[in-house]
Amino acid sequence: MTIPHILSILFGAAGMIYIFIGIYAIYLAPRRTTNILFFVMALSLSIWSFGFSMSIAVESLYKVLFWRRFAAIGFGAFFAVMLHFFIVFTGHGFSVHRKRLYILLYLPALIVYLGFTYFPKLNPKQYNMVSTPLGWINIASHNIWDIFFAIYYIAYFTASLFLLWRWRKHSNNPGEKKTSRIIMISFFTTTVLGSITDIFGDIIFSFGIPQIAPIITVIPAVSVYYAIKKYGLLNPKYVNEDAILMSEQIRAKVSNYISIALIFASIVRFVTYFLFTENNSLRPILLSSSIFVILAAVVQLVQRFIKHKSLKDIIIAGIFALMIPVLEFRYYASAGTTIWALPFAVIIVSIMFDQRLVQLLIYGSIILTRLIMWTLVPETTVTINNSHHTIRLAIFLSAIWFADFAGRIFQNKLIENAKQIDFQKITTEVSTEFISVNEQTLHKKINTALSRISTLLAPDRIYVYKLSADKNVYRLKCCGLWINDSLHNTGNMATDISDSNYPKLIERIRGGDIIAHSNIDDSVSSSGDELPRFLGSTDKAFAAMPIMIKNKVHGFLGVDCRAMVKPWSKFKLDFLKIISLIFSAAFERIQHEQEIIELAYFDHLTKLPNRFLFKDRVSQMIRLSGRTGDTLAVISLDLDTFKSINDSIGHDGGDKLIVNLAERLTKTLRQTDTVARFSGDEFLILLTNLSSVDAVSIMAEKILNIFEKPFIINGQEFFVTASAGISVYPYDGKDADSLIRNADLAMYKSKELGKNRYMFCTDDMKEEVLYKIRLTNNLFRVLDKNELMLYYQPQVNTKSEKIIGAEALLRWFHPEYGLIMPGMFIPLAEHT
Repeated sequence: MTIPHILSILFGAAGMIYIFIGIYAIYLAPRRTTNILFFVMALSLSIWSFGFSMSIAVESLYKVLFWRRFAAIGFGAFFAVMLHFFIVFTGHGFSVHRKRLYILLYLPALIVYLGFTYFPKLNPKQYNMVSTPLGWINIASHNIWDIFFAIYYIAYFTASLFLLWRWRKHSNNPGEKKTSRIIMISFFTTTVLGSITDIFGDIIFSFGIPQIAPIITVIPAVSVYYAIKKYGLLNPKYVNEDAILMSEQIRAKVSNYISIALIFASIVRFVTYFLFTENNSLRPILLSSSIFVILAAVVQLVQRFIKHKSLKDIIIAGIFALMIPVLEFRYYASAGTTIWALPFAVIIVSIMFDQRLVQLLIYGSIILTRLIMWTLVPETTVTINNSHHTIRLAIFLSAIWFADFAGRIFQNKLIENAKQIDFQKITTEVSTEFISVNEQTLHKKINTALSRISTLLAPDRIYVYKLSADKNVYRLKCCGLWINDSLHNTGNMATDISDSNYPKLIERIRGGDIIAHSNIDDSVSSSGDELPRFLGSTDKAFAAMPIMIKNKVHGFLGVDCRAMVKPWSKFKLDFLKIISLIFSAAFERIQHEQEIIELAYFDHLTKLPNRFLFKDRVSQMIRLSGRTGDTLAVISLDLDTFKSINDSIGHDGGDKLIVNLAERLTKTLRQTDTVARFSGDEFLILLTNLSSVDAVSIMAEKILNIFEKPFIINGQEFFVTASAGISVYPYDGKDADSLIRNADLAMYKSKELGKNRYMFCTDDMKEEVLYKIRLTNNLFRVLDKNELMLYYQPQVNTKSEKIIGAEALLRWFHPEYGLIMPGMFIPLAEHT
């Protein structure tokens, strides 16, 4: 194969690359202006390349000039379209009222068309073509047209690079900076090399060199394709290639690849005719090329307008099933010597369809065609020439292309299956771990779960935040934190956010939104700079799943990592959602346990500890006081006139007073003290960490002082007093029950002596209580033992000195205490 033929193939390959990248860009966003302009750029480059491919190796000067002028259609428009593309892409587009400036933008392209296409009279010296061992080379005459094109080419390239540089300078997005750097380097390299070969080649080199700018321009084309794949250039909504086998996205991509391959086959047929075929009949070539183009159009129409997936697949399979015999019988004279490799490419395409009928149609067509060909041409002798080698190479390239695409699909599917297995395993482990969760083990189990989650997601950080609200201030407290392969202390990780400084973020958190940003700079449109400011970093990807309890946000599970081009995959978001549901169930379970504990140990009205929790705390402090030697005291506080308040304003009003009193007591006491509601209007107070009994008196005075101010209930003022009794550990008891009992004893004694006072429990009080307890117990046996004696005291008239009646007096002769008067035992009897 000669050098001109090699260059022709390279030009043709470059043209195919441009077509592929252009179609891929338009496939990503068919209605987006930048993508349309990029497609036109790629189309211009492909016309330029194919023109050079057809002209460099032909023998006729007439054909050379024809295809050179055809190439001018491409390079004449390319630079104007390129500048237009970068104007729009970098955000420097003209306003609606200045759209006419685009006409001036394309005016140089029109002049190039007049000077270098099919208008030779305007420029008689369009091309000075010279045949060399390297192929046909244009030795520029450097007339006014050549100079104009050089100025046009350099000026537009320079302007495009300037726009890219300025866009990069003002961009804060790291992805955009990397994209612009790649494109700038590749375009600058192309400008330098293209100028050397195409504009100044005959000046720099003493010998002529081919103009290979279309081949060199592959560098920026491939760079743009890399930027599309790596950084999402021209891709507003990244296509998910990890989707299930033959999803709608994959099906559309397969159809596009098939169409590109068919158009490629049409172009190859033309190229082989002009380069290698001595037969001058163009009709067979036009017929076979037209078949490929028509089939490509049919595939696109089927993909776009037929909605039924099975019918769509069967029609495409039918197209291939008919194409195989049509093309093979087209060359039956040579037994399909060249086209025989086509079925291999079709077989590779067929395995990407998930319907068995598709494969059966194609396999049946291949086998049947081969059998018929065997019957028609059992033996033949053929000569393999350059045309055959070119077509075979094209078929194998198409097969390799489809094989690579199919391999990626199946590889992604295998990776997805492996991830699904890991996902199910981790989900099961985390779910099992949280079966026995309680408030004491919650943080440990969360940390264990985060470590396991990190093995699947490989993030920079994973964290669980618990949300609490106080009016419009929200407190986010970190319950678990994993950073770069290790767990971290969460003690200091808390952030106050409110409606004043994070209004949009608060709204999203309160709404239970799923937040997912592949780059947090993208959140500027939805939440301003709040998310980057909240995370304290940029160049990050962030996802958060709400933790819900009874349809209310309780917190969120968050993940962040380096900024990504691809959006968060559905697989990862679903995984995080399931984990957040497990966390939600755990938090809800703990909340239910807390509610049960609250019902068991807290008063439902005041939310203060009840007597059970109070006794437990007294017992704990007694044990602690035994080690520290501190004094502790129990105060029993009872309202003096609470019944009259209930009678005057009702029980609801009385409840409000009790709640108000509970708030005053809580504010008056220290954090180490405990106040509990013992019964309707009775409170118990535990004073701890006291240095002496005098300190108890000081605290008791402070407690009674809260009654000096009136209680305002429903707009009315009520002055209330209370009586208090105090017991001190260890003098008045060594356990909770004894201390509470003796405090009650002192409280009742203070009520007897007068209201709004306090008294300490004394030994006399204790002895009096024991005395009354013994008497009360003995009262139950007093009749059986005949210990009650009835005395009659006569009533005498002082004037007549006669007995006019008698007063009956009951006396109790106790065997131990002797005569007990009625004033002592009758009240005891009334109470029992």
